[in-house]
Amino acid sequence: MFQNTKLLLRIALFGAFGVSAFGIMTEYLIQNNVRNSMCYKEALKYLCDHPEAKRQLGPPIVDGRINLGDTVGNSSEGNKIWYTVPVRGQKSHGKMMYYVTDVNESDRKFKVTRVELELNHIKDKKLLIKNAELA
Repeated sequence: MFQNTKLLLRIALFGAFGVSAFGIMTEYLIQNNVRNSMCYKEALKYLCDHPEAKRQLGPPIVDGRINLGDTVGNSSEGNKIWYTVPVRGQKSHGKMMYYVTDVNESDRKFKVTRVELELNHIKDKKLLIKNAELA
């Protein structure tokens, strides 16, 4: 009887470890896929090249980890997808929000249409970095 309990405990322990490792690995792979995408790199380049963003954040501008559990900051509607990325510099920190539009559904080509910066020290205001909808 005692051997059965030990066996069940081992199964539960290894099962919990396996599920945890799978969850951590899945989140890492999703983060990596988003960060290696051309749209992510393009949005970050727009932010780093913008003079007011550089002045407010202070160089160098560093990106953080995307909170994949944030369903408001990272979501989609129709053919638009948006992500919120924490960014920081020497002077301040904030959140970069970038919007991606599916230009051609057949070959899954995406285009960055809007990039915004929300600074933590300036509440209720956003710095518009790029807006292709107005251009």
